[in-house]
Amino acid sequence: MSGLERGPREGPGKDIRAANLSDATMTSDSRTQIGVVMGTPAYISPEPTSGRRLDHHSRGVRHKPCAIWKGRPFLCRHLYIGLMQQNLAADPKDVRAKFELSEAVGELAAVYRDSDPPRSEKLYQRSLALSASALTSDPRDFDILYWQSFERIGFASLLAMAHKLTSAMDQLQQAIAVLEGLSDQDSTEISAHRLLALALQRRASQLAQLGSTGPADQDLQRSEEILVKLYKENLNNLTVLRDLADCYREKGNLDAHRSRWLDASREYQKSVDLWQRWPQIGKSSVYDQRQRQLAARLVRQARTHLLNSSFR
Repeated sequence: MSGLERGPREGPGKDIRAANLSDATMTSDSRTQIGVVMGTPAYISPEPTSGRRLDHHSRGVRHKPCAIWKGRPFLCRHLYIGLMQQNLAADPKDVRAKFELSEAVGELAAVYRDSDPPRSEKLYQRSLALSASALTSDPRDFDILYWQSFERIGFASLLAMAHKLTSAMDQLQQAIAVLEGLSDQDSTEISAHRLLALALQRRASQLAQLGSTGPADQDLQRSEEILVKLYKENLNNLTVLRDLADCYREKGNLDAHRSRWLDASREYQKSVDLWQRWPQIGKSSVYDQRQRQLAARLVRQARTHLLNSSFR
């Protein structure tokens, strides 16, 4: 998956580009400093150009970039972050401003995860610090707790890439604990259940790397139970279908890790069966075609290992 590529409540992820948030400017040109408004006034909301505080309408540039910014995501991202920083500086107690800035910084952290891990780590830390500060006003705010858990899962992936498995596991433990509480708090909130299932899959993967296959198997069983329940409630939900297909693939990977090739081929085949349903209930794309091919290849590999082991 990229399991972290989700929508706003389901995780902000998206195809974004970013420049260096830690620098004072994008270039040495003062016109492109963070917080400096650029563009033709006719194409942007009046608040930024007049120096007025943004409300929820004018902040819409984050989700629906103004026409002048199309094709210029660097500028759009930096302008938005600069405006959020201005809002927060004007009112440091503004919880919503902290939350929105945390989201924007977290999105940058995800962008830098592969290209610049040290910078990504600093951005994740800043995003988590902002969300923790926002929670001081209302420790039970669902949106902020959900976002913070989402960030912890992404941060854990980065730490695991850097072989900081203990720190990665700590982030996942905290995320799972919060998501379990959110799931109990509102049993009808699908997004919390889905993110909990994802966190369990991530923890299972790391436990398997550490050799703890028993606990890893338990996490994957829990993840499967959550997703099967959600899938049965709506067989046409493509995101749950994807998550469940990924869960079966992870279960197959764990069985393959333990050389249980028959079980692995069965789990991989479940993943194939789900991916084959995708074109029936949604528009087929390169993404689902590749996932279907990957799952089918894993089935063939598992069956080949099974045949080879039977002749030994």
